[in-house]
Amino acid sequence: MISNRYYGLIRLHYLLKMLGALFLFWGIVWTLHLAFYGSELQPRN
Repeated sequence: MISNRYYGLIRLHYLLKMLGALFLFWGIVWTLHLAFYGSELQPRN
């Protein structure tokens, strides 16, 4: 039972790291896009 909790916490930690990396990536993309194109977030960009 303790081993199940241990492996569950490892999976939870992995999931949180992946979500954090995803949000960080899209945050950087959004910030750079605004820095280069300003408020023109059009599909042509």
